[in-house]
Amino acid sequence: MIGSSGKTDSGPAVPTQASVAELKAIMRSWRRGRATLTLGQALSDGYIAVVGVLVIGAMLWGGIRLAQSGAAVCGTAGCAIGRTLLPWVAALTLFTAALAVARLLGPVVASAAEGTWLLDTPINRAKLLRGRLLAVVLVQVAGSALAVSAVMALAGYSPRQIVLWAAAFGLGGGWLTAAAAVEQTYLRNWAMNTLQWLCGMAAVGMLVTVTGMGAGWFATSLSESLWDRLTGGFGIVAAAGLLLCSLWALARLDHIHRGRLVSGGSLIASLQGAAYALNFALLWDILTERSAKNIGHVMPRTGRGRGAWAVVWRDVQRLTRYPRRWGLFSASVGVPYAVNALGFQAFAPTVSAVVLLVALVPFLGSLRAMARTASLPRLFPMSEIGVRLSTSAVAAGVGLLWALLATPSFLCFDDSKLGWAEGFAWSVVTAAAGLLAAIRWVSAPPIDYGQPLLQVGFGAVPPTLTGDVFRGFDFIAFITIPLVLGWPVGLSLGGAISCGCSVSGAPELLRRKRLERRRAKKERREAQLIKATLT
Repeated sequence: MIGSSGKTDSGPAVPTQASVAELKAIMRSWRRGRATLTLGQALSDGYIAVVGVLVIGAMLWGGIRLAQSGAAVCGTAGCAIGRTLLPWVAALTLFTAALAVARLLGPVVASAAEGTWLLDTPINRAKLLRGRLLAVVLVQVAGSALAVSAVMALAGYSPRQIVLWAAAFGLGGGWLTAAAAVEQTYLRNWAMNTLQWLCGMAAVGMLVTVTGMGAGWFATSLSESLWDRLTGGFGIVAAAGLLLCSLWALARLDHIHRGRLVSGGSLIASLQGAAYALNFALLWDILTERSAKNIGHVMPRTGRGRGAWAVVWRDVQRLTRYPRRWGLFSASVGVPYAVNALGFQAFAPTVSAVVLLVALVPFLGSLRAMARTASLPRLFPMSEIGVRLSTSAVAAGVGLLWALLATPSFLCFDDSKLGWAEGFAWSVVTAAAGLLAAIRWVSAPPIDYGQPLLQVGFGAVPPTLTGDVFRGFDFIAFITIPLVLGWPVGLSLGGAISCGCSVSGAPELLRRKRLERRRAKKERREAQLIKATLT
């Protein structure tokens, strides 16, 4: 990279190497020179959004105050231990998600353009990436602290405890992010994978503890003051670990491979494009492709059977090929127990169905491949309904397993003391809601940008774009709301059957057959008319 130049007495100008500060100044001027709107103009034009944020903030504050007043009357041992361990469950879940994102993206990234010209220049790469690492760590600290403080505010903690616990868990999130940056400089992931699994299992263990205490399976004598001291000690250790790992990562930033930086930046660009279009199914496809590239290859296995059984057997083989999906499924089984243990029995079907939707999406990879390519199902020796049923059979079996494991949750905690038959019906309805919502979400057709656009406040969008945001969740609401309102379970079963017929493709097949019959009838009439005219 050639920077400023100077002349000597003996000859032409001698080029000098540009510094990192000069390169950053050039990038800053290039970005600001092409901006079409200043920050002040954006804020002045967004007064409606500001008013909306204030109104929503006031509503949330009122909800938090109501939740705190309700938590103040928490007198049972199960409720108290659930209130104490809930921030730990939230923090460990956030740590698991932060490690997954850091392992997938970087955490230090660079765009493809920067990797093309900027990282090839003879400069110190550590000086260029130092600000990005510090920004990522600070954002993780602030995000973890805000998320945990929101959970603690809803649980009814005092302001002093909220500040103490949020600071401790925020430092813990920053510590893990800095440790992931250290691993990135060594071009390895095994340590972060192990730590991610440990955090996930610890979160599940805490959730089981909350559930067991609420159900009365066991008791503990740990006081809230002891948990305050444990959290304070964790905060001190996290602060020391954050400082050590940050300094370690800053010292080794020059060792990060350019390909590792650019791959994370390219993935972020792809995810931003899918999120901007609100195409969450495409976002899942991008993440699945990246995961397959990281694995590299798998051991090929011989298929079995013919027709639909061959398709089902392939999905059965994938159950052991990707064992990570079973971790989320195991966590989803404990959700109805935890929700009922915390006293929210009425919302257990809806919340459990939403979590089950997320857990069953990885089991529907074959159905997603069929839905993305319209010509692929035509190659199979079966109808389109048969293809959908065969590619959803394994996920349906997993959903039935979930219903069997979650049935006691609708018996032990509900005030009406449901019988085994009705409790199993509730569990089946919840599992059916999650399964059908996952099938609807996975088999969503791509957005048709050829349709006339709809003018909204932030521009013109396709009419089907707004509906894709709620795809899958509409099924959950339609099936589980009758249970929440206390209506008979038969209404939810009927809603599940109607939703199942909708996602099976039967209405579309009937419509095609009806059109074919009309076309054949019209052709016969035309042939009869021609024959009568000729005679």
